[in-house]
Amino acid sequence: MSSLSSTADLPDGRAGPETARTAGIRLKLFVGNSAIGVGQIDLLQQIGTTGSIRHAAAAMTMDEERAASLLKLMSDGFATPLVRPAQATDKELELTELGAELIRRYHDQERQIQDLSSDLKAWLTDHQAV
Repeated sequence: MSSLSSTADLPDGRAGPETARTAGIRLKLFVGNSAIGVGQIDLLQQIGTTGSIRHAAAAMTMDEERAASLLKLMSDGFATPLVRPAQATDKELELTELGAELIRRYHDQERQIQDLSSDLKAWLTDHQAV
């Protein structure tokens, strides 16, 4: 989805590496002992797109071990897996229905929060230290 190599603010309000963070609100989900935020959702989406933790990590300029650790932490909160081996080969992964639904629901909720939070974000921006 998004690469962190941009030098501008990302569409969801996160700052690129050379940009000050903009005032905003981010969604964090808590399930089981896991906390799931936009980074984990981006990783899950990249795994679904690329079919690989290694390729997903590379797309996000993340270490493969870190990506695998985040996937495990996220998955541990659910009773069923978020990804599974693709049927074509055991080396590729695909999202389960649960994984795809988690991404969809996260983005739907994030859009609703952003739509409802414009006044608060404007207020935060007005009072943010530069």
